[in-house]
Amino acid sequence: MAFDVNELKATLQRELDSLRQTGQECRVHAALARADMKSEYDRLELLLQRIQADVSRMGEHMKAPLNDIEVAARKLFDEAEHGFKRLRDALRADPPH
Repeated sequence: MAFDVNELKATLQRELDSLRQTGQECRVHAALARADMKSEYDRLELLLQRIQADVSRMGEHMKAPLNDIEVAARKLFDEAEHGFKRLRDALRADPPH
């Protein structure tokens, strides 16, 4: 599926917003969670910041082909999404005492 820069940026921003919402859910629980869960949350938060920076830098004068950018962004989104889901599931299974 071919995107222009603005479409790709908007699509990635919507997905990032969705991941941030999941991340915020985890943040509430991570504050009270075990240290290893907190560490995983911190790693995923840094990943989201990296994705946000990449999305923000997108512009009309991009040198890399959009397909390559989309593939790379999808890998980062997948990693963040799976990480937050694992963390959320772990937090739900091990509620704070």
